[in-house]
Amino acid sequence: MFARLAPALAASALAAGCSSPVDEPAAPRAETQGAEAGGLGRYGLLVMTHDHGERGVSVSGQFAAWTEQRRSEVLHALALPDMAWLVSAVPPTGRCRSVAAPRQPVADGAAGHIELLSVGELTVSGSDEVLRLAPRPFPRVLFSLGGVAYDADDPEALPFVPHGRYRVRAPGDELGALSAELSAPGDVRILGTSMDEAGLEVRWQGEQDAVLTLSRASGAETWGVQCRAPAGGRMVVPAEHLAEFGPGEASLSVGEITRRPVTVAGLPAVDLFFVSRDLAVVQIPASPANE
Repeated sequence: MFARLAPALAASALAAGCSSPVDEPAAPRAETQGAEAGGLGRYGLLVMTHDHGERGVSVSGQFAAWTEQRRSEVLHALALPDMAWLVSAVPPTGRCRSVAAPRQPVADGAAGHIELLSVGELTVSGSDEVLRLAPRPFPRVLFSLGGVAYDADDPEALPFVPHGRYRVRAPGDELGALSAELSAPGDVRILGTSMDEAGLEVRWQGEQDAVLTLSRASGAETWGVQCRAPAGGRMVVPAEHLAEFGPGEASLSVGEITRRPVTVAGLPAVDLFFVSRDLAVVQIPASPANE
């Protein structure tokens, strides 16, 4: 049994420059890309997200420079565990892996600092509509985290066009100018779930390979199971991963994803993602393995 979640703004970040000539499926980027000696690093991540049932696309982004951190820790600090898992590694098709993320990895006054940099006004355009995002001061709730961020809280402002072409532009500011394009995946809809001794069967309507994620906040961490499903709209999350994950309520995301690595002056590594997904809440029952 599952209950559909109301769509929420996808957490994510930003990127830029001269893009590669073709879009790619979601694929991992090595932790060392964008990293320098001594825990210094710079990385940009842009995620455009369409949630099933919504008419539009949400956009948010950060361009980060940091000291005494790893890229995965930076993304977790920005409350982006799903994207940290997606960027760092994706299981082979038909396989799953257990994942975890600290919910508060950067304590105020601790070693290390994260600064979010500006590329100037960001514009994202689809077929006819243009979304303009000015850099917004990031609330400095921690001394070790500050700068500017980009987000669009109104997904109606940029309509979703399945397989449509979207363009991202910015003139540059603290970082160089950016110019990139990315094709949207199709619409994704969860059709149902069921449990048996093999695990959790998830069925959805889609067109290509998908990334399935189960997640749950627990204490100071977020726990998850991430799977890469082949095209076809069906996959079973194995019982052994569910036993490690544990019983109880969990958030389920099924998304088709396209990715384009791009470059921008001042950032050695940037990723542009488009995620088309559906969200639900599922109940993982207790079993002898996790009782």
